[in-house]
Amino acid sequence: MVEQLERAKERRRDRRAEVLQREKRIEDAEREFLAAGAKISEVERTLAEDLRALEQRAEDLRKIAAQEVSGCKREQAIAVASIRQEVPKISEVAEILQISVSKARSLLADGRRARQKPPTATPEPAANTEASQGQWQRRQATESYETGNNSA
Repeated sequence: MVEQLERAKERRRDRRAEVLQREKRIEDAEREFLAAGAKISEVERTLAEDLRALEQRAEDLRKIAAQEVSGCKREQAIAVASIRQEVPKISEVAEILQISVSKARSLLADGRRARQKPPTATPEPAANTEASQGQWQRRQATESYETGNNSA
């Protein structure tokens, strides 16, 4: 009977040890789970920040490109006005530039307006054409983005 009691006591001790080991494994797994969850949160936060920066960068590039296109259109309009001063008919301007007469008329009107008012002020690059200003602005924005200064 003493042996039976000893064996029962030993089995209880073994079961307690198993329960303690099981609880330790569960606690370890829980810590790993929570650590992985924290890493996921950090990755998602970083992703959101990076996407915001990229969206801002894309918006900056769109604005710069719109300014550059506007400057180029202004230059086209001025060129059409210059050609028109040299030829008697708008249809000849259209033929020279291989554009429609309505497009030539529209550009001529834009050119007249462009000659009457100066272009909007932009930071002055080395060359003074509006196309080169846009290229300069795009380059500045790209350099700013690549160095981590997203305020450009």
